[in-house]
Amino acid sequence: MTGVELFTIGAMSVNAAQAVMAAGSILQGIAGYKSNQANQKMARYQTDADVERMRREKARMLGQTQVGISKSGVQMEGSPLMVIAENAAEAELDIQTRRWTGQMRENEFERRGKASLIGGAMGAGTSLLTGGFGGGSGTVRGTPRLAADTYNMGTF
Repeated sequence: MTGVELFTIGAMSVNAAQAVMAAGSILQGIAGYKSNQANQKMARYQTDADVERMRREKARMLGQTQVGISKSGVQMEGSPLMVIAENAAEAELDIQTRRWTGQMRENEFERRGKASLIGGAMGAGTSLLTGGFGGGSGTVRGTPRLAADTYNMGTF
């Protein structure tokens, strides 16, 4: 074989390796997206379950308050009624706050999923651009870090 033939075979091998790396990047992005979709769905289920549990608990507490006031012989008007109304308003505020935090958690999973897709596409582009076209070494020195990689959601 001549030097030109060996060079051509070597260049084709590098390009094939870069194509495999690009495909791997895309598949990794898709897997991250699907994982975050599943997490988003679980967060929604958890929020719905928490809200339902809170509604039952708050209704029970309001019922106990009404029974306590009735047992004391006080009429359900004026101050006792205001106490019940205030407790009901606070209960609803707690429920709406939990629903809002659940929605924010779902939104974060959605954002992370989209970032995974973008990261996969960027990684694929990097793999292809460093493999023979841009005079690179044929290897990826590092994939771009996304905000989702460095953001810590903490525990919910």
